[in-house]
Amino acid sequence: MEKPSSGQILPLVLDLANLPTIKGAVEELKTKVTKIEAVFFNAGVMTPPRGSKTVQNYELQWGTNVVGHFLLQKLLLPLLLSSAKSSEVRILWTSSDGHNMSPSPDGIFWDDINGDKTNLGSWSLYAQSKAGNVILAAETARRYGGENIISASLNPGHLKTDLQRHSDSIFMGLIEKALLYDARYGALTTLSAGLSNKLSKETNGCYFIPWGRVGMIAPHVLKGLENGSGTRLWEMLEKEVAQTCSVVEDILAYSALPAAQKAYADMNRTASINIQHIGTSLSSSSVRLSSETSPRLEDPGSSALLRHAHGYGYSNSDSLNSMGILTKVVTEIARTDIPTSHPTITSHVQSRIRAEYFGFVRRLPSREVCEVMYQLFFITANQIFVALDETIFREQLARWWDIAYDVLLKQGPETLPQELQCFPALIFQVIAVTLQFLPQLYDPRLDELKFGSQQSFTELSREYTDCGMELSKLLGRARTTFVGVQHSYMRSCWLVYTGDLMQAWNHSGETVRDAMAIGLHLEPEVPASSQPEALLDALWMNELRKRTWLNILVWDSSMALALGRPMFVNLKECTVTAPLDCEIPIDRLRRVPVARSEADRPTAITERLLRYKLSKRFYEIRELENEGPIPKDSEKVKELHQYALDFRKSLPCIFATTKPDTKWDADCTFIPIHRELLSYLVDAFLMALHRPYIFTREKSQLQVYQSSLGILDSQEKLFQTIRVSDKSFYMAVTFPTFDAAVILAVVLVSSPERYHESFSRPYQSLKNALDRLTFIGSIMTLAKVGADILQATLSRVVAAHERVGLSGDSHLFHTSTPPQIEDPRRGQSSASASLSPELEPWHFEATQSAMDWTMQNAGFPDFDFSNLEVPVPLKELLMDEEMAALSGVDPYDTSLWMSMQDQQGFQDISARQQPMMDTGENSLWNYLTGYPTTTENQFAQ
Repeated sequence: MEKPSSGQILPLVLDLANLPTIKGAVEELKTKVTKIEAVFFNAGVMTPPRGSKTVQNYELQWGTNVVGHFLLQKLLLPLLLSSAKSSEVRILWTSSDGHNMSPSPDGIFWDDINGDKTNLGSWSLYAQSKAGNVILAAETARRYGGENIISASLNPGHLKTDLQRHSDSIFMGLIEKALLYDARYGALTTLSAGLSNKLSKETNGCYFIPWGRVGMIAPHVLKGLENGSGTRLWEMLEKEVAQTCSVVEDILAYSALPAAQKAYADMNRTASINIQHIGTSLSSSSVRLSSETSPRLEDPGSSALLRHAHGYGYSNSDSLNSMGILTKVVTEIARTDIPTSHPTITSHVQSRIRAEYFGFVRRLPSREVCEVMYQLFFITANQIFVALDETIFREQLARWWDIAYDVLLKQGPETLPQELQCFPALIFQVIAVTLQFLPQLYDPRLDELKFGSQQSFTELSREYTDCGMELSKLLGRARTTFVGVQHSYMRSCWLVYTGDLMQAWNHSGETVRDAMAIGLHLEPEVPASSQPEALLDALWMNELRKRTWLNILVWDSSMALALGRPMFVNLKECTVTAPLDCEIPIDRLRRVPVARSEADRPTAITERLLRYKLSKRFYEIRELENEGPIPKDSEKVKELHQYALDFRKSLPCIFATTKPDTKWDADCTFIPIHRELLSYLVDAFLMALHRPYIFTREKSQLQVYQSSLGILDSQEKLFQTIRVSDKSFYMAVTFPTFDAAVILAVVLVSSPERYHESFSRPYQSLKNALDRLTFIGSIMTLAKVGADILQATLSRVVAAHERVGLSGDSHLFHTSTPPQIEDPRRGQSSASASLSPELEPWHFEATQSAMDWTMQNAGFPDFDFSNLEVPVPLKELLMDEEMAALSGVDPYDTSLWMSMQDQQGFQDISARQQPMMDTGENSLWNYLTGYPTTTENQFAQ
């Protein structure tokens, strides 16, 4: 804009999941504006937890996405009709291409809209609500088109947002790097529909698709509109909201809105309305479900003064805030010096949780069965996660059982030591994770835990982890202790193994916040004590705190890199040093912490310490990704590349990728698994580092090719190790396998000529990856989804190379010699050998280079790879919005791209508009996606 806007943004708060609040918000709106030119109904929820309901007892998606918006439009209609007398008014309903999955015959479960009778899944109910948006947009156009009101529905695109955070499916979390666009693209289609001339009286009721094109409504939904589904839905909703419009009820509900807002704050289900007076528009923002928590009491080691002032929210780990400085300067203030007129956290716990707390504790298994679980946990899961120390855990366990009975029955949980208040929640998480790692031959006493013989251990595991979470929530701020952080980290581990990566990532944010609240990210102080045992105990506890922070940081950085998510940890605020590589002994009160020597027996923490060194550099790769396909400082890429190669060379011999020292493998059964995990880590680092440059630097594409092959080789070896060892840690070979296979497929599809002569090598790796995911898919949904995607992708990879084999076109690149790949896991990998940063210059080309197809072949004009922000082939192959509307057909059948007949009753709902980014004449784009070029077939103009 040449001039700054003089408009205003005025917020109105309403809750679409509580209908009476909508009337009050509209009445307030009428006092602020007299004209509205555009309304964007874009609030929504997607696949919330099963059983979620609105205040009026609608299924949450239907009630929010459809009923709430219908009532909002109904109440706004008088103002909209008045505005339409002087200028055109537009109403835009945000739908989704998910409406294609709505039920036959017309998109609505008329006999079971809430899904209560037929036990419908969240995805089916979401698809129904999005079909409802399409139907209401078309029906609004039919009813009010003659009144100068134009309405349309739209699919904003597949975007990287938090909308999927409660999804039953993990599909979005898995393939986000390849398939989803940045959230900012979501505004393109919305603004195009709201502001461009593509929406007019002639196209009234149409459906927009990314990025601003008029697309096709799902055939069965369109057929339903022709048969009157719009009228049926409209009249049904009119009856259902009639009672809500009662004046008395509305006034009472709206007068109580502040209290209601406070009650709903924990769920964050509010929608805000922004009003702009220039080109006045109305927008209800996206509705989100979350579990944001309030500030918490932070650490039992804080002074009495800080604990008494907890309500002010001061951090106990920051000695430079006002209270922190006060406690340093004024040390004589005692608890007795402060009046006790205000309730403390102890009385809060006492009043709220005593009965419920005791009820959860009673749900723990017997001590005998728990002992079976503990033993199994520390020889299986804990060797992978390194989450707890057995010695200290058992000491806490003994303390808990010694005092729990008398305290809980006679005094209440508030009198427990603060570190032990959350301990039963930690026990629940230990049991839950252990049940995920049960071997085929397990102790039959564990069957007694089941509610019935048909209950699976998977269901039982979820029951226990949920108990831990609910008990933790009862404690509120009092749970923010070291044990509480351990509990939270264990919950993340549990979520990872279930394959719910999105929830695991979301939950890890809470874990990081709690850990930083108690100062785990800071170097712990060595306490001054004249008692040797107290001093040694403090030193060992500091080591344990450091290990916990190490695990949290490694997890946070790894998930951020893999999923393309931001890190929760700010490394600039971290001062803590790495822990020592040693076991915590049983007699730790007589021993000083000393790191083991190279000749000593490895520990489970050994691999974590090595992983920690590389993980601390992950954030630098994320920063480079934000710069796009041309880095501002190529030397930074070069330095990180060399760092990874040096790290590989420096690995201890027991973790070497070729001819490792296996003398400890029998005694330390975790070593073979850790060896492959470290091999994966190095290749994943290199793959992520070079992935943004696969279309702007030839050597970077080759590095991604080699690293992905190295990962798949390592994953195959790890898979066989896990199967032989009867350890069911298959998550370790699910996401890494899928992620590497996806990017390898991108390289093979986009550059088939380069890799054609050595195609059998990557093809076999992809086949092995598919076999692994198929095998694991029988016990893990995440793997099954990945196998289905990889199966579809593999056929496209083969097709690309078959075309190359038939045409023999190898002149597109300056060399026709395929890369000579040795096993990337043998000695110094071929990746490191072929890409020596000391010998070869690092140059990134945006125009004239071997990666620029335009310079190599005149048949590919005006295509700049540097404009690609995500790998195109898989995105267009798997998630094309327009072709998704066609069911039961092959989207790559060119016979489909013929002139389409006007659709009776909705003649203007068709794909007549040119896309906002015209790729019609771009033969390379069409080659990658398999679409016909404009010289072959087109839509009818």
